[in-house]
Amino acid sequence: MSSVDLAGARGLLRPAKPRAALRLGDRLNVLDRARTPVVFAAAAVALLPLLRPGGPGATAPVDLLIAFALAACVFWGVNSEERWHFPYAFAMFLFLGGGVVGALAGPVPVAGITALIQDVFLLTWCWAVLNICISTSNMRILLRTWAYSSIVWASLLFLGLATGTTALTGRSSNEAGRTMLTFGSPNVAANYLFISVMVIWATGHPRRRLFRFAGYGLLVAALISTGSNSGILSLLIGVAIAALLGVYRRAGTIATVTTLCFLLLGGYAVAATLASRASRTGLTTAAMRSFVTASAARRKASLNAARFCTRASTCTEWEGRSAPARFRRKRGSERSRPRSSRRRTTTTSPP
Repeated sequence: MSSVDLAGARGLLRPAKPRAALRLGDRLNVLDRARTPVVFAAAAVALLPLLRPGGPGATAPVDLLIAFALAACVFWGVNSEERWHFPYAFAMFLFLGGGVVGALAGPVPVAGITALIQDVFLLTWCWAVLNICISTSNMRILLRTWAYSSIVWASLLFLGLATGTTALTGRSSNEAGRTMLTFGSPNVAANYLFISVMVIWATGHPRRRLFRFAGYGLLVAALISTGSNSGILSLLIGVAIAALLGVYRRAGTIATVTTLCFLLLGGYAVAATLASRASRTGLTTAAMRSFVTASAARRKASLNAARFCTRASTCTEWEGRSAPARFRRKRGSERSRPRSSRRRTTTTSPP
């Protein structure tokens, strides 16, 4: 091949480079637009427990990230050809319409409208997450973010317990030392920790079994520290359902039914034992309260009796020394006077 042919070949290849670069740039631009809602949604999922400090209208710092995620999702949906999905639309519109009527006709319309705005915000967040998670890769990103961030939050809780940082533990005198992270409620914190345990079980992240079981231990210990009965019960039921599904995948229907029967019998035995202990504890507490009440009543009665005896002895002494002498002098003066002078007679003069 001659030099002329090589020059011509180079000239033919030169215009193709900007065109290929432009196509690559378009692809990266489209990729950035599609990834932006996922990034903001993942940040909002990671900071879900950040509900304090609270603002007006029950707003929280995490709401800012949710608003950014909603804006990015709307921008991406307008500029893309993806089809959007809006589940629960008809039912929620009926629900919100009834809420508007009730709020305007009620005694506190401002509070009712605020609650409706919160419902609309949460509904749009639900729709945004759903349309983002249509892609399998996006859903994996959000679920992994939830799994790893929940372990980090549980670690921060125990760090706060070790250092005595109230901002991390959320402990207050009103909750008797129950932890709540930054949720503002121990029950809400327990629900978040329970959902996190189920997310780790469903996704299998962290991949290494040692790290995954360490995460389970942190989350369960953090849930117990909240002191939430509903959270602990939800954890027990969730673990039972997960165990049944695992048995069904490995051994089939018969083994699953057998495991379910044993779980029901064990749950009934535990519930009966706890109920009997609770009744005994209640009877003991009632007996102690009655004993304390009776002791207080006896103490009060004896104190009143002592006070009465003291007053009675004082009155008797005063009457024995002073009153009889005066009474005797009075009676003696009356006896010394004639009977006619004792009675007072009124005479009327004639007109």
